[in-house]
Amino acid sequence: MVAYDQVKAYDCVQAFTIKASLERFNLPEKFIRYVLSNLENATSCFKTFYGPTREISVETSVRQGDPLSPLIYILVSDALHEGLANNPIFARKTGYSFSNDSSLTIASTGYADDTMTYSESWEAMWMSHEWVREFCHVHHTKINANKTKYIVSDSQGENDPRWLPSVDGKDKIIPLASSYQIRYLGLWLWTLIEVPMASDEQNYYGLEMEGPPCKSRSRATEVLWLLPRLDCGLLHATITERMCNAWLSTILHTLCSLSDMRSFSSINKKAFCLLAGLPDLWMRLHTTRAAELLVNLNTNYCLCGNSTIARFCSLMGTTSRNIAQAMHDFEPKGTCYTHATNRMSSTLKYLKESGITFANRRETAKSPSRLSGLIAGALSNCD
Repeated sequence: MVAYDQVKAYDCVQAFTIKASLERFNLPEKFIRYVLSNLENATSCFKTFYGPTREISVETSVRQGDPLSPLIYILVSDALHEGLANNPIFARKTGYSFSNDSSLTIASTGYADDTMTYSESWEAMWMSHEWVREFCHVHHTKINANKTKYIVSDSQGENDPRWLPSVDGKDKIIPLASSYQIRYLGLWLWTLIEVPMASDEQNYYGLEMEGPPCKSRSRATEVLWLLPRLDCGLLHATITERMCNAWLSTILHTLCSLSDMRSFSSINKKAFCLLAGLPDLWMRLHTTRAAELLVNLNTNYCLCGNSTIARFCSLMGTTSRNIAQAMHDFEPKGTCYTHATNRMSSTLKYLKESGITFANRRETAKSPSRLSGLIAGALSNCD
């Protein structure tokens, strides 16, 4: 896997590159001339303490701040991704195929100027990189070799001979181990499947290095690494039960594949999760959201508490001053929020279907509600 860092991506886009990219999509000639007119006799200057500088000519780049610029850049980079999927230099397809769906092959992913490439072998990765270098040569762009991250599953360290050359061939892109964490689009990515654990940590978590699948290090990976990174998304993102079931199936399929289990299709998912000590993602989503809701409803002195109380009371058809009464009425009134499709309403609907109710806020400090007890038990089971 290679995560490329492009040097001054927008500033390096040439006029002939824009024209060729737009013609590739058969866009009207008038539109192409309109887009290229932004570079005709274009000038720029800098504002300083002593006033603006003299104007300088702008011969390349798509304009920063122009709403059309990201779309133009996407059209330009589309040719790069097409060449990564069907390499024109070596006349072959490259990419990574999923073990649970061999028909699905991904050669690259991109968001604006952030590009990642994937391959199953160093030979295929080298071919993809040669296409990236050729594309950069032709279109006068550069890759920052020091910031580009090149991950190899079986890296041999700094002396690994499978390095990749920079665009000009002067620098090396050194392979990094799969345990190396990179930040991509604000998310930390980590490709290592197995978690190296010390013996005392194994005893603490009750995990063994050898034994049945439910006691393997892959289980530790899912519980100790994957779930904490999913919690933020489960808490805030729009996620359906179908998505959670699909993710859970992928996790179980991976665990079974690593443990050489060939009867994955006949396994009862709930039973497997129970025996292996793995949390159900759909249940985890609702317990996480219910815990946040309970904490915010009992919070008086912060904005998140006030906003949660206001939204809850709005769903219950009252004002935030009557929060205690709204929580008390949550049990008899179960239909006022079902028409809404926001995150809080889905959490309340789940609690209602589960038969869980709130306690009065004044009573919460003296005796925990049934909801808080259930959440505590569910979270302890998830851990």
